Amino acid sequence: MNHLERLLAGPANAADPAVQRFRAALASRAQEHDLLDVAYRTVDTPVGQVLLAATPAGLVRVAYARQGHDAVLTALASQISPRVLFAPRRLDDAARQLDGYFARHRRGFDLAVDLRLAHGFRRAVLEHLPDVGYGRTVSYGELAAEVGNPGAARAVGTACATNPLPLIIPCHRVVLSDGSPGGYIGGPEIKRALTELRLRHDAHSDLLQELQGSLYAANAEVQSLEQEINFLAENRRRMGNQLEAISREEAEVQRRIEEANAERDRWKAEIDRAHASIAQREAEASGARACVPVRRPNAGTNPAPPP
Repeated sequence: MNHLERLLAGPANAADPAVQRFRAALASRAQEHDLLDVAYRTVDTPVGQVLLAATPAGLVRVAYARQGHDAVLTALASQISPRVLFAPRRLDDAARQLDGYFARHRRGFDLAVDLRLAHGFRRAVLEHLPDVGYGRTVSYGELAAEVGNPGAARAVGTACATNPLPLIIPCHRVVLSDGSPGGYIGGPEIKRALTELRLRHDAHSDLLQELQGSLYAANAEVQSLEQEINFLAENRRRMGNQLEAISREEAEVQRRIEEANAERDRWKAEIDRAHASIAQREAEASGARACVPVRRPNAGTNPAPPP
């Protein structure tokens, strides 16, 4: 990822409103022109901030904070496309489903996934993991047998450790043969919290969880709306700058019109003075002609004949 690409992707948790507005505008333009290959956003959850990334084919990456979101985005730019942009609205549905999952309103996810980052046996393991139902656990050896390779428990562990979609593809439900949690890409505490998630049937708890789920959903909606408001504010600011420029141009045109009117009035005054001068000279000339005596011949005298 080059310097420009780092600026466009930037840190996933950048809170600068100007940066958010820039990214929102950039993502909107990129999507309009079919230039957005990987969209991403972050979501705050009970197990920390989670990065979500998606291609047009589906969700391609989920990452915990301990994995380093910047490093994950850099890897996506290398593995898929450098056109990786912050586009939260593209991932609103995934964020809402995550909120519902942690609020215990849902047992799984209804999301299209893009498994291009997994290959061979690892991909086969990931494709089988959603069959390990909510609230259930399975050992690495048992899962290897279910996939059709009973002696591949270690390979199953590698597939879980490199799972590009933790949480969505529930590798946290795979435990050691003695029932202990074992390793996890998000850390042992997160794995323990995820394996202990259960639906509660107590009426008061259900009501509380429903309210919490609504709060999570409302928070996600508020975040999206705030980003949209920032984008609209930036557009309004740009339009304000354009209006100021137009006002300055209008003022300049008005000044030039006033100068042209003043110049016109000056030349009109000059023409009026010229007309007045000409009229005065003509009057003086007429008066001079009137004062010259006219000689007339004497009566009875014949004019001398021409020689």
